[in-house]
Amino acid sequence: MAWNQRPGEARVGTDQISTVGLRLLPVKAFANSGDEALARASMPVLKESIRPIESRFGFTPTDDLYAQWRPDRLEALSIIENMISSKKYSHVLFLKIRKLLRNRAAYDPDVSIKETCEALRVKILDSLDLRVARVLTSWAHDEIKVGAEQESDSYYKAAEKEWAAFRSSVARELVERFKSAQEICDYIRTQIRELRSADTSFSGFGGALLEPIAEISPEWCAELLKEIIASEDAALDGFLWPVIQRGAITAKEAYRKAVEFLPVRGRPEQLCSLVNFLGWNQLHGGGLDPFEWESLSKSTKRTESPIVHALATIAGLHLESQPDRAMETLCQLQPNDESAADSILSALGRLAEKQSARLDSILVAQCLSNVGRFCFPQSISDERSLENVAEKFPKQVYEHIRMLHEQAEAGPERRWGRAETAACRNAPARWKSFIR
Repeated sequence: MAWNQRPGEARVGTDQISTVGLRLLPVKAFANSGDEALARASMPVLKESIRPIESRFGFTPTDDLYAQWRPDRLEALSIIENMISSKKYSHVLFLKIRKLLRNRAAYDPDVSIKETCEALRVKILDSLDLRVARVLTSWAHDEIKVGAEQESDSYYKAAEKEWAAFRSSVARELVERFKSAQEICDYIRTQIRELRSADTSFSGFGGALLEPIAEISPEWCAELLKEIIASEDAALDGFLWPVIQRGAITAKEAYRKAVEFLPVRGRPEQLCSLVNFLGWNQLHGGGLDPFEWESLSKSTKRTESPIVHALATIAGLHLESQPDRAMETLCQLQPNDESAADSILSALGRLAEKQSARLDSILVAQCLSNVGRFCFPQSISDERSLENVAEKFPKQVYEHIRMLHEQAEAGPERRWGRAETAACRNAPARWKSFIR
């Protein structure tokens, strides 16, 4: 029997199932060694050994098969129990164990295994480090069970409420333990690096922890803003959004300084967080003040692809009802690659489709000029954006494609290098025929 073969797949008997115990012998030594690296190396085998018999087409596991498989699964769980009892390992490893046990306790078809996993899960040392790691790697429905029927709106609302309370309690523990925003941020950065290095499928929910810290007081919010923006460590840049949002309400001076600073000197991920917040605030938060509009305008001078994408997105979505503002933003963007150009074309196509009567044709032409040779995207879905523009502004699209065609025919020495000219010559035939 192969090491990962399931009983139901080959209709195996008890003697064959017991071979699982043979592969657990070295794993037991690894798991009980006290060595973090060896213990982590044992986790994939333990996870496989605990996995239940699964249904297949034409095959449904019987109670007898569950009973035959159970002793080896319980043996694997006994190894995990020893790891938990030893308390020799890091909170990162215990996080992995906790997620494994929780999954089996929630979904395993064998009631005996479900109960054993739940009993082991509650034995794991509930340290602050582990609670922080849970906040950084989980959603509400991953961690919280409530009395309402699962998959219902009331279930998710109740879970979110309990999860928010848990996050707030962890935030207050951190504030009590660390006395400055810099110390807290350094601690969270260290946690993030450890989680990523351990391959725990870290999804990046840093904002889930920074948000409740920012909510503790205006002073904490202001200090978090300053620390994340000023630090040379960029680990928390992508989680700035909830701190900015809270700062706009409770720490207005620090918020304004951030809004004025980030377009000029902020790192791309920091500025993207600000741009995304400003777009959300315009659509859902009651609109932007003059200094926020000025910040958006200054941001259009940046040419990094993520920033251009963020600005184009809010122009096409959040500013759709204000086409003058949208086009003012869009026509200033200068893409450096196809991804950024696609974002501009997508926004322009959406505005042309929804608000064509209110768009300035001169600004449309300017956007196309800025996009330049990138107006022929590789994907058909993105090419539809150019079609939307052509339907409403055929003259501008015609003149732009004719210009590209003439430049390509004249050779690379007139305006572009060889690669750019080749790209124009390789434009879809139907767009070449558009000018004939």
